[in-house]
Amino acid sequence: MTFENKRAAGIKSSPSMAIAMAAKKLAAEGRDIIDLSLGEPDFEPLAHVAEAAAEAIRNGRVRYGAAAGTESLRQAIVAKFMMEPLIGKHKRR
Repeated sequence: MTFENKRAAGIKSSPSMAIAMAAKKLAAEGRDIIDLSLGEPDFEPLAHVAEAAAEAIRNGRVRYGAAAGTESLRQAIVAKFMMEPLIGKHKRR
């Protein structure tokens, strides 16, 4: 790869990206590879997940949020787990 900028030419590839590229190369050669290098999913998102992401982008929700998640996300998680057989029977803390 050639660079116009000499400083950019000095930037080394990240080790995790090098491992990912090696895994992709081995997979292309027909090897049975489980690539755990970058944490990228190896499947497409479900349609409703992709649509929710697209809607969030259309509505300008494109910035990082709080580490704990949004209030609506936390409430949705609680509601989901309260329906679980073992968790829903316990009192909410």
